[in-house]
Amino acid sequence: MANRRIYSGRQWIVSPARLYTRRPGGSYVIDRERIAETVDYGRGPILNWPMHMGGKEWVDFPDFEVAFRHAIHAWAPETPAAFIEESFNQSRQRHGARLLTSPTPRDPRDVAVKLLDAATLEKANARFLDRIAEFGPHVDEARWRLTQECKHAFADLNGWRLAQTQFTPDALARRMPHGGRFEDFPHDATDHREFYREAVKPYRAIAIVAHNYAPPDRDGSREFCHRYGLIARRPDALLASWYYPGSTHIVCYTRPDVDVVWFCEQSALKWAPR
Repeated sequence: MANRRIYSGRQWIVSPARLYTRRPGGSYVIDRERIAETVDYGRGPILNWPMHMGGKEWVDFPDFEVAFRHAIHAWAPETPAAFIEESFNQSRQRHGARLLTSPTPRDPRDVAVKLLDAATLEKANARFLDRIAEFGPHVDEARWRLTQECKHAFADLNGWRLAQTQFTPDALARRMPHGGRFEDFPHDATDHREFYREAVKPYRAIAIVAHNYAPPDRDGSREFCHRYGLIARRPDALLASWYYPGSTHIVCYTRPDVDVVWFCEQSALKWAPR
C-alpha cells in the first residue's frame, strides 16, 4: 500500500507521502507534511502552494490543481473548501490567464487522453459521495442509477469510456479492442465486473473493475493477474466500492503501464464502512 498512487496526471503525481513531478522533466517534491502551509500577501491567509506554483512558467497549473486537490483532500481533509478556492482564485488573479490552460503535450500519447480538470474531479467526487450516502447494494432503481453515474465518473477521471460490451482478459493484456483467448471469469476475482476502454478509436481494452466480497488475500486476484500478465490496482480504502460500499472490495485490473485515478474519498485512509 505504501507505493500506491493517489493521483497520476500529465505532470504531477500524488503518492501517500508526497506530491511530485514526473521525470524526466525534473523532480519537484512537496512533502505531505507541508501541503497545508499558508502565506499572506495582504488579503488574508491562503494556502501557499497554489500561489507559489502559479508563478513558475514550467508548471502545468491545471494538472497541478487537480493533484493538489487530491493531496489536500487526503492529507488535510479538515481544510475548508472555500479556503482552497480562495487560494487558487488569488493565484489566478496574481499570475493571469496562463494558469487556465495546460502546455501543449510533449508526449504524443497524451493527445489521446481526455484531460482531467478540477471541474471533472469535483463532479466525479460528488457522484461517489451521493452513492455511498445511499448505503447498500444497487438493488433498487435509485442505487442502480447512482452506481451507473459512478461508473461514468470513474471513466471520466481516467480519460476512459465505459464499455457497453465485455472483452476478454487476454484482449486487455494485449491492448486489443476484442479477441484473444477466452476463459471463464473467476467469480471470486471478478464479481460484479465492469469493462472500460480507451476513449479514442479503436477503443482498445484498458481496464476491468470488479467488486468482490472476498478480501484481496482470498479473492484469487493474484492468480488472475499472473495468468494474464495484469496488475491489480486498489484504492487505499479497499471497501470504498460503488457497487456495495462497505461490503465489496473494489479492484481495477489493467496493464502494468497503466495508472489509475481514484475518487478522493477512495484514497482517504480514514474512510471506513458504517
